[in-house]
Amino acid sequence: MHLIPDFYCRRIACLSLALPASLLGCGGSSDDGSVVYVDGLRVKTRINKVNVYDVEVTGGDCEVTIAADNTVKRLIISGISNKVIVEAGAKIELVDFAGRSNRVSVPAGFKTRVVNSGDDNKLIER
Repeated sequence: MHLIPDFYCRRIACLSLALPASLLGCGGSSDDGSVVYVDGLRVKTRINKVNVYDVEVTGGDCEVTIAADNTVKRLIISGISNKVIVEAGAKIELVDFAGRSNRVSVPAGFKTRVVNSGDDNKLIER
């Protein structure tokens, strides 16, 4: 019979407790060419593309910035408590809120179409 020293038992217990906490920042963004996907928890990303594209935010507590001079055909937010910042000069044809407690911050006078089937979502002019 093999005995495991107490040191190793404590180390394994600490690692198993730390693992869920380390997963909190998991996720990220991926790009398939015409769609940029943002998924995970507390992901922070800035998107800057030349061609027209869609953005899908399915994560939670993410911060996404759409760079100036970008054109987004559809911004779909189905996650919870996300923040999207639209820089001056960027264009978004449609913002589709399907999640909850999401915010899209746009420059004053920004024009877009909004569909809101979620709860407590806001388009905020700054």
